Amino acid sequence: MPSFKSSAPSKSRVFNNGLGSKRPVKVLSSGTTYVLKGRESGILLVLNNAFSSGFTITLPADTAANIGFTCTIFVATNISGTLSINAADDADVMFGGMKLLRTSTGASRAFQPGAAVDGLTIDANTKGRLEGSVFDITIAAANVITVEGRGVFSGTAATAFADNS
Repeated sequence: MPSFKSSAPSKSRVFNNGLGSKRPVKVLSSGTTYVLKGRESGILLVLNNAFSSGFTITLPADTAANIGFTCTIFVATNISGTLSINAADDADVMFGGMKLLRTSTGASRAFQPGAAVDGLTIDANTKGRLEGSVFDITIAAANVITVEGRGVFSGTAATAFADNS
């Protein structure tokens, strides 16, 4: 298994995608929750634990200062507990989609969120909690969060989009 290390964000505390900039990386290998802050925009969160008791990531509030916030969540090892990715507010709605890629031969599946979706509840191997899953998330506007997920699954694919509030 590869070794992962956390890196500090740039001096401006915001990833600006400029030449020579490094993306901040935070490796999460213990605990049960992580609350993202607006100043962590651009961060890559690496989930490097099975988190058998579950793990919840809460996105920052969709204030004017956080519009454009973006993060990527990478599953570096199979998760056996529930992985929840939640909006900060029940009024927030997720848009976008998630493609699930099967670990064995067979069809992949794609899912879109419904009208009241404000989170992802990934509580089974059928929903994309296996090693190699990646979720790109952006706060696009007030009450609008975009999600592009590429989840690795086994079994019969099922949607992870949920009303988590």
